[in-house]
This record gives sequence, structure tokens and C-alpha cells, in this order.
Amino acid sequence: MIKFSLRFDKDTETKWLNEMADQGYAMTGFFAGFYTFEKCEPGEYSYQIDMIEQFGQVPADYKAFMEDTGAEIVQNWGIWVYLRKRRSEGEFQLYTDVESMIEHYTKIRNVFKVVTAMELVILIVELFGAMLGSPVLWIFVFLIGAVVLAFMNQVVKLNGIIAELKERRGEAVQGSNGRNVSAFLPVGLLFNSCALTMTGNSELELVRIIITILAISFMLLGIVQTVKGKKS
Repeated sequence: MIKFSLRFDKDTETKWLNEMADQGYAMTGFFAGFYTFEKCEPGEYSYQIDMIEQFGQVPADYKAFMEDTGAEIVQNWGIWVYLRKRRSEGEFQLYTDVESMIEHYTKIRNVFKVVTAMELVILIVELFGAMLGSPVLWIFVFLIGAVVLAFMNQVVKLNGIIAELKERRGEAVQGSNGRNVSAFLPVGLLFNSCALTMTGNSELELVRIIITILAISFMLLGIVQTVKGKKS
């Protein structure tokens, strides 16, 4: 059985894979959003997803360590490794103490930050290209914009997870009551600035309206995220 799903949150992805295993479907492969499943005994496997530093290659010592714990490497995709272990062999957890969890989520957040910055640069380039009269580029603008939105959401979420873990460790996190200002806000302001530069140009009026809508959407999402952070 093959299922398609785009998931940027490895925790929700892990939960989904374990729910599929509970239903009797074991994940056996992954490629570009396509998951391959085969029938198994309901609840036969537990799945975990880990991040490695070497892109596309699992280190030999990592493989050996996982084999020693009874875990099986199902798939390696980029920096992600899909692992499973038979539930009959005991509980399957990768990170059990606060320190290792903080380190793990910090690494993931840093990756998302770098990729988000790269995608933002591409988005701005595509946006100006579309504004100069390339209608096809608007498709890429919206697609890349959606990816940027998803990545920024993950950065905000990971900031919250890391802050909670540090609080659990007993560390006083600066701004923990207010959390960080959502990254959606500066992106919304960036789009708004682009829209303002087109004010008075009748030929770009439709483009200006679209960008203004995007700017308002990003800023509203930023306000919602920031308010949620302050209440948590």
C-alpha cells in the first residue's frame, strides 16, 4: 500500500506511523512524500524518526548502535532516518533525558532556520520576477510561499518545545511568558513593503492587491502565533 502525505513535523509524522502500525500497516519505505506500507500484526512495530548530520548517508557507528538496541533502519531520506523496533522487545525511545532532547530539537530548529532563510531568498527573487511580467512565476511564488509558511511554523513550534524543556530543566527562559515574536510578522511586513512600492502603478494594481493580501495573511498569522505564545 502506498500513501502520499507531506509532513514537516517529525513528531506528528512519528505518531502517524505508529497509528498505522497499530492498524496493521508497517511502513517499509519513503520517497518524496510517498510512504510504502505492508501488512503486519497490529501493534507489531514502534517507529521513531531521527536526524543525522550527514546528508543522505547513515554513519556506520550509528547503524551499529541502533542494531545493538534492537532497532532497524527502515529508510534514510536526506537528514532523516526512519527507525522501527518490535514492540515485543520493549519500549522504543531515542531521547529520554531533557538534555539530549534539548540538543535534538535545537539541531532540528537550526536546520529549519537555515532552510527557511534560503527559501525566503528564493521567494523574493521569484516574487520580483513575477512582478516584472512572468505570470508563470506566480505559481512558484505561491508554492514557495506555502513552504516558507510551513517551515516558519515549525521554527515557532520548535522554539516553544525547547523553551518548555529548558523550563523543565529549571532554567529561567528569557521571555518564556511572552515567548518569541512569531516569524510570520516580519515576513508580512516584507510583503507589505513590496506592495507599497507598487502604489500608484495601475499596471501592477492586481499584483499589489495579491501581495497585500499575502502580507495581511502573514501578519495575522504572526499575531495569532505571538498571542498563543504569551498565553502558554
